[in-house]
Amino acid sequence: MKVIRDVRKHRPLLNTAIKKYGHSVEHNLHHYLATEAPGSALVAFSFPGGMYALGNLKNDVLGLFPDGILAPPERRFRILQDILSYALVRNKMKKVTLEVSEPFRREIVSGLAASRRFRACRANGILYWPVFRMELFDSRLKGRRWKKMRNIRNRFAKHHRIRTVDSKKVPKGKLLAVLRQWERKRRHSDTVTREYYQNVIGSGFRGFRTAKTIYVDGEPCTITAGWNVQNGEKHYYSAIGILNYRHKGLGEFANLMDLILLKKKGYKLVDFGGSGYSLLNFKNKFRPQHMYKTYLFSIVRRK
Repeated sequence: MKVIRDVRKHRPLLNTAIKKYGHSVEHNLHHYLATEAPGSALVAFSFPGGMYALGNLKNDVLGLFPDGILAPPERRFRILQDILSYALVRNKMKKVTLEVSEPFRREIVSGLAASRRFRACRANGILYWPVFRMELFDSRLKGRRWKKMRNIRNRFAKHHRIRTVDSKKVPKGKLLAVLRQWERKRRHSDTVTREYYQNVIGSGFRGFRTAKTIYVDGEPCTITAGWNVQNGEKHYYSAIGILNYRHKGLGEFANLMDLILLKKKGYKLVDFGGSGYSLLNFKNKFRPQHMYKTYLFSIVRRK
């Protein structure tokens, strides 16, 4: 195993690994690079055969990128064990934090159960990820089951002047204003840091397939952005959904417009992103067909 601290210099190799072994909606190199924040440093681990693991160092904690081991499924736990030895034994770090899919979480817990060196802690968070099969999403919102959403859309469109533009063409200062207003409302309910969104906006949404902003009555009020999922046929990850909460029904309207646009573009699956249970209730208004979970937890050295 080789430790890579100058991650940005290794971007071509990391991108090759993502293209070959990418298996999570978050496996996007520019998305990973945007997670760097003051007080922390990106770090990667290289393994024979072009396999990598992506992480972030902060103080005495190594945080692995969500499902960030880029390797065949049968090799991921072995790679994780090597990383644990490096972080918790050789460098005596406090813990390694992870966010992984439910099947890999079970494999880790089972694999470490008999370990004399490491222990998987109880999950301290669960994220719920709704997924839409676009062939089943009715963009016309017909029928009784869509009545409430149809009324929200129609009222919003009737009472406001609406214009949708490419977010890259919106002044960055105005996008950052939307971010600040969103953050004031959601300060304790989002796991992604402010720096991430600032980095994305500052880069001009580099690595994103689409980025859209809705102007309401002449004011930019939303940011929705995402990318094509690696190794997923016509699969889209709606990674960012931000609004300034200035108007009633804005959240519902923005997400409906996003889904309608993505259906027009021919996507088969749309992942609406991970969130806690309270935000999942909002996302369920749009009637996803499937939901999966990821688990946030830590691994520590046994005493």
